[in-house]
Amino acid sequence: MIYEPSDDTYLLLEQVKRRACGAVLEIGTGSGILSEAAAQKEEVRAVIAADIDKNSISNCKRRSVSKKIQWKVSDLFSAVTERFDTIIFNPPYLPYDRREDEETRRVTTGGVHGHELIERFLNEVNNHLRRDGIILLLFSSLTGKEKVNEILHNNLLDYEEIASKKIPFETLYVYEISKNNFGRILDEKGLTNIQRLTKGHRGLIFTADKKKGKAARHLAIKIQRLDIAAKGTVNNEVKILEKLNKKGIGPSLIDHGENFFIYEFIPGKFVLDYLLSASKAETRQVLLDVFSQMHTLDSMYLNKEEMHHPVKHIIVTPEKKAALVDFERCKPTHKPHNVTQFCQFVTSAIVTPLLRKKGILIDKNAIIRLAAKYKRSLSKEDFQAITALV
Repeated sequence: MIYEPSDDTYLLLEQVKRRACGAVLEIGTGSGILSEAAAQKEEVRAVIAADIDKNSISNCKRRSVSKKIQWKVSDLFSAVTERFDTIIFNPPYLPYDRREDEETRRVTTGGVHGHELIERFLNEVNNHLRRDGIILLLFSSLTGKEKVNEILHNNLLDYEEIASKKIPFETLYVYEISKNNFGRILDEKGLTNIQRLTKGHRGLIFTADKKKGKAARHLAIKIQRLDIAAKGTVNNEVKILEKLNKKGIGPSLIDHGENFFIYEFIPGKFVLDYLLSASKAETRQVLLDVFSQMHTLDSMYLNKEEMHHPVKHIIVTPEKKAALVDFERCKPTHKPHNVTQFCQFVTSAIVTPLLRKKGILIDKNAIIRLAAKYKRSLSKEDFQAITALV
């Protein structure tokens, strides 16, 4: 079934005529009307018009009069490798409606909630959008405006509502979308496949790839949250990592700028997940590895903080090495307590049963006494007395 032009098509068409330029890509071309309009503009050099439906592409090829347009069968970007100045998308955007027949749903339904296809598109679009390129995207109030805005934010994209129209039961919106400042910086650094991984209290974490010869290097990016009162935490973390990397601690810092840094992505399991299936020897090895890093931090008079409950701060790599992450609260101190905090963790109610099952019995009273002594001296001898109990 080919989607015939309707209110949404004509609303987007007005903006295509005004704003399309350079190399243009239309995803989900349908009848081809938007690509034909773009091709008529002097500012447009070439157009690729793509659609998942073979019949749609065949029909467009028969009717097309423009030599600027290349017609392609493609599921979103599956058959597209180039980058573009303008990307146009008038997607199926309605939530699932069981009353519609399957053929109709293919051209109207964007997923269970309506936004799923748009999310797929936006998760991939940065790889195909030039640094200063624009996206012209149409969707509906039924898609969920706040959800679309959230997806855009997650993909480092800025947006402006440039047109809207009320029709029965819904409002149509057209957004002009572009890469935000961080997105442009990462684009200049050659990073691709940028995906948001998680949202922390002070920063946003993304993953990305960077080509290195024929292989791709998997990286992570931390960006300062600008919607919170705390400022400069990411810049502070950069300074800390520069010191710690010299000691072999923390993720390897690759690059940094104002309010962001790029570092080596650390694969593996969070520490509690790892301990669930680790052997006794593997468990002891990881605990002693962390203790050693805690002692190094103490000797540098730095407090990492949160080591009494570091469930998201320790990743055990496939090589069974303990890697510390998240140093945004780390700061210099006259009274470091990294080792003593980790003593609390290994004797906590959540960890003790795990260790007991593996035959590791740590005398809580003894380790507390030794930790108190170590806290006063920070000596290697007192540290070794603690690790001897593990």
